[in-house]
Amino acid sequence: VSPSFEDPAGSRSFMPPLRSNPAPLGLPGRPQQVPASDSNDFFHPARNSRDYVRLRYGQEYSGVGGWIITSPRNLPDVPYELHAACLARSPIEAMNKMSRAGYTPCDYPPRLPRVADFYTNGWEIMMYKDR
Repeated sequence: VSPSFEDPAGSRSFMPPLRSNPAPLGLPGRPQQVPASDSNDFFHPARNSRDYVRLRYGQEYSGVGGWIITSPRNLPDVPYELHAACLARSPIEAMNKMSRAGYTPCDYPPRLPRVADFYTNGWEIMMYKDR
């Protein structure tokens, strides 16, 4: 006999037996499938990771000339000029190359150094890219 309960009106009804592992909705033995167009409506696209890059004046390459470099070096999809680290001669050119490679400045609008400070180590520009 299945367990039963009595409602306030006094009538007795029977409850079906409880199962610990109910079958999914839809046809028995087959999982319910959601159309591809509807399944993406409920989920926010998750980013896997975020890469940070620092643009700075490369003192280690100052013998070759004033270069703006990236830390870390040798980034994929970034067109380097020299030693897989040197981007350009000015921060503006370097930022343009990084932007074309998909990087975005962390501060918007980015704070660029004064022209007189281009070839000093008194500045850095942080950029990021979501993968």
